[in-house]
Amino acid sequence: AGPRDGTSTRGCTRAAEVVANVQSLIGYFDLDPNRVLDLVLEALEAVPSRASHRSLVELFNPQYLPHVLGFKFQFYKGEAEATPLSLYALCGLLLKQGAVELEQVLPHLEPSLPKLREMHAADVARQVAAAKRIGSALFGDAKPAPAEEAEAEAE
Repeated sequence: AGPRDGTSTRGCTRAAEVVANVQSLIGYFDLDPNRVLDLVLEALEAVPSRASHRSLVELFNPQYLPHVLGFKFQFYKGEAEATPLSLYALCGLLLKQGAVELEQVLPHLEPSLPKLREMHAADVARQVAAAKRIGSALFGDAKPAPAEEAEAEAE
């Protein structure tokens, strides 16, 4: 299969050519569009700068995009392996493009919003306690040490 047979994307110089070829492959081989979308997202995750990959995302029903993206995030929930930064970058790119809305992606992210609120409150409490300790260390206690009292009375 070469660039001239109508189904290869090798040698394509314009994104429109890639889009047309992918559409014909989906139809010819009766491919599952959601699986093809998943593969397009993987390609975009690997090389986010490829304009042809970005335009391929627009081929698919935008209603399914957040679910496929969410499924990719769900794979890493509870796993020992952390979610790759490239997946977050892909999500950010799709948000910037307007392909997905933040509200559509948030339910799939970990930790959940209530857990983030708990973590934030605990972090704020820890920082306030640390700030109070710094203040007392700098200004000392109101009572002088017993040795200092004896010296002050002797003078």
